[in-house]
Amino acid sequence: MPSTFQEDDQIKTLEELRRKEEESLVQMLASKNNMPYVDLTGMSIDNDALILVSEEEARACEIAPFKIVGKELQIAVRSPHAQKVKDKIAELEKKEYQITTHLASWKSLEKAWSRYKDINQTTATRGGFVDISAETLEKIASQVKTNSDIKKLIDEAIETDPGHIISRVLEITLAGGIATGSSDIHLEAQEEHALIRLRQDGVLQDVAIISTEIYNKITSRLKLLSQMKLTTTAGAQDGRFTIEYQGTEIEIRNSIIPSSYGEGFVMRILDPKGLTRGFNELGIEPKLLSILDKEIRKPNGLLLTTGPTGSGKTTTLYSFLKELYSPEIKILTIEDPIEYHLPGITQTQTNHEKGYDFLAGLRAALRQDPDIVMVGEIRDAETTKIAINASLTGHFVISTLHTNNAAGAIPRLLDLGASAQVLGSALSVVMAQRLIRRVCKDCKKEGSPTPEEEMLIDNLIAGIQSKNIDMEKEYGLVYKKGETKIVRAVGCEKCNNTGYKGRVGLYEAILMDKKMEELLYVRPSEREVMKTAQSQGLFNMQEDGLLKILRGETTFEEVGSAVDMEEWFDLNQGSSPKEIPTQQPETISTPIIVEKKTEVKLSNPIGISFNPTEKPLRDQELSLLVDYLQTLERDYTQHPEESLARKIQTARNTILEIVKNRFTDNEDNNLHEQEKLKNEIHTIVEELQNLEKTSLDTGSLPTAVNQLTAIRGIVEKIRQQKTPSTQISQ
Repeated sequence: MPSTFQEDDQIKTLEELRRKEEESLVQMLASKNNMPYVDLTGMSIDNDALILVSEEEARACEIAPFKIVGKELQIAVRSPHAQKVKDKIAELEKKEYQITTHLASWKSLEKAWSRYKDINQTTATRGGFVDISAETLEKIASQVKTNSDIKKLIDEAIETDPGHIISRVLEITLAGGIATGSSDIHLEAQEEHALIRLRQDGVLQDVAIISTEIYNKITSRLKLLSQMKLTTTAGAQDGRFTIEYQGTEIEIRNSIIPSSYGEGFVMRILDPKGLTRGFNELGIEPKLLSILDKEIRKPNGLLLTTGPTGSGKTTTLYSFLKELYSPEIKILTIEDPIEYHLPGITQTQTNHEKGYDFLAGLRAALRQDPDIVMVGEIRDAETTKIAINASLTGHFVISTLHTNNAAGAIPRLLDLGASAQVLGSALSVVMAQRLIRRVCKDCKKEGSPTPEEEMLIDNLIAGIQSKNIDMEKEYGLVYKKGETKIVRAVGCEKCNNTGYKGRVGLYEAILMDKKMEELLYVRPSEREVMKTAQSQGLFNMQEDGLLKILRGETTFEEVGSAVDMEEWFDLNQGSSPKEIPTQQPETISTPIIVEKKTEVKLSNPIGISFNPTEKPLRDQELSLLVDYLQTLERDYTQHPEESLARKIQTARNTILEIVKNRFTDNEDNNLHEQEKLKNEIHTIVEELQNLEKTSLDTGSLPTAVNQLTAIRGIVEKIRQQKTPSTQISQ
């Protein structure tokens, strides 16, 4: 009689034979049906794939997802033609998965199903979604009030839950970031550990320290969720996934770059609740708000916002779109990428690999008959031209431009090839903005301004009054020197001991009025635009900051960190800005006569600064004139259909002004040099007069360009001369 051990061996051998027979049969059936075969008994099962189908559904359909890479999902099935299997695969394909089915034995499926008990049920990966149960998020949120609470929860998870450290730390980090209103989560590799940091109100805060091992596992999991390449560690990658939280889809946009000690991972939290601010809740002062409300409701025009990354430009533009939305109009956007989804608005995202950039998107958008078009950014000459033309043909266009302030947008557009004549008709308003932190209401303290702060307040108010702005009447604000208090940031638990909680915008705007339009023809500098805009009676960002300081919303330190106060003082010191003439001086045809010590005061067509008390800066001014003539040459070559008569007249008058205002007498000058200079200047004026009379049609293009080139050569020759200057008058 065989022993018990022998019987057990025989049973195991028999079971092994049966299993092999089953696998052989399944392998044969797979070959017959032209399907791939898989044996899962010796393979590792990918939890991220398995969790896409619940255990109940997997057993009912006799299937098991076992591997996923990006959107490529591999599933083991027992009966590929069963209706339940077909229905489940169709359901997954609707979620944009690319399914590959493998024939597998019952033993293989059981092996996969056994893994369900090891999966943390609070986290699932589904179609790019990371589902954290509502109970888990609410529990974490209820425990998170400050960053120290997040650190405590992470430390506890590492110590008490070693089996699910990665999932738990990721849950706490994401939920903590959302609960504290953070805009970004930073995972940064250090030499001996890694840091978890949160950007709150625009400022990074250290939250927790984790080991390099945990950090590497978290970043690998995030790469998988974001559909990044797991094996790539030496290059930059971008991706995104979505969290479902309280019925709202929160986009997590991810970026990873190589660093000295590993990879740096940044997750940007795009919470739609951050876009709930209405048009009237942006922090724009009432006077400017009423102007903007009027401008954005025009049937056509161009509105631009400027500012650095993270200054709130997208939120501002989206608020405009939400304010303008109506079932009666079509709104279309071209974005890179789409940050928030707006109901009722057609949003498109650029794809540079397929050639769909802002330019291609704008061209396509105009064929869709939109009433309002939002372009994510104007970057090049072609996009500039099409955006301007669109604003002149019955479309309202809003976009962003990279300049430091509102005044810088106009020279930038001209530099991108915008025509002065067309830009004046197209551009409605240019805005600039910054985001600053609000002082915490729970811990702020009031106090008297320091002598330095009081002096700054006095100067800012004097600048405001010079614009004929009545702060009391228009803004309800009364400043009494020695009595008015300002707030100080202190710090408490509710604001993470920073002294600030929440943010508000600083804004400035420049309107395209008659004076500004006339200024375009002389290609103004940023400073000239700023000076001309002062007559519009609107706050700049420094003055808007003062208003918010005196209202107790923020502090001097916070405003000073966002805007340059020295720029304001430099602009406002001295006399008021000169008026730009509405008419150009008449053509001068009389000879140029050399005289001694004759003072001449003329307008300043191209923004060159004149000061009779200074020594002549002849090289600088003539260099500017050479540049101006080069611009005329380029513009005329690119756009021969546009009239240059006014620009030529401006150049001629500018030459005379430089001569009259800057070429001072010198005792060492000899008559020969004075006469030589006089003749050369006179030649330039004559050449410009002849060019002005030239027919500016396409047939005369070579002649006109040759004339401009000759004139530029004469000016360049004078600029390079080292002979003493001469004061010349008409």
